[in-house]
Amino acid sequence: MYPKTAKEAIDRFESGDAVLVPELGGFGPNYELAIWFGVFSVIKRYHDKNLSHWIKKRKFTDASDKDLYKVLDDKRYGLSIMQAVAIKKFSYHVITQGWRKIVKEIPQDRLIQVSKYVPHWREHIVVED
Repeated sequence: MYPKTAKEAIDRFESGDAVLVPELGGFGPNYELAIWFGVFSVIKRYHDKNLSHWIKKRKFTDASDKDLYKVLDDKRYGLSIMQAVAIKKFSYHVITQGWRKIVKEIPQDRLIQVSKYVPHWREHIVVED
């Protein structure tokens, strides 16, 4: 439930297991889950890459923006601009500072469980490359 790395969090989420994450939206479970589908889609693209040279030159922001727009254009998510901002901000911090460091800084009462398995949905939403 407490992933130590972004890769571990992604693997748990994609397998349908619950992942303990910080609350980013505050407007209920479906709003929150839409954010987390977006977060996992973005960090999946970058979690295993060495981005230090990109980050210093601010090229990472441009590249991640392109990926974020792909997520925003995906009609399955139905994201608002505020959800997009939450996705971008959290993804950037995880990718540049690491999953464990970011999640450890979140107060315990702000942590929630998310899973791509939602019993009342007919199919799982697949987080794709």
